[in-house]
Amino acid sequence: MYFGLGDVEEASRGYVLDYYGRMGVETATMIADSVLRDAESVAGTVDAFAQVGFDELILDPTIADPGQVDLLAEALA
Repeated sequence: MYFGLGDVEEASRGYVLDYYGRMGVETATMIADSVLRDAESVAGTVDAFAQVGFDELILDPTIADPGQVDLLAEALA
């Protein structure tokens, strides 16, 4: 799952749209719209996957900032 926490929505969205742009605007926009952007969404998504039996989930930041890892840890604390 992609995530971008904090005040980074514009940069996060831009990255995803650029990365997936070659797949077409509709697909790139769908993926950009699915990025987890707040702590509640991250925690809820992780919990939902756990409830159906997943024991691993990769959370991939859309912003190249190590601070995203700290924000992720706070969201899951």
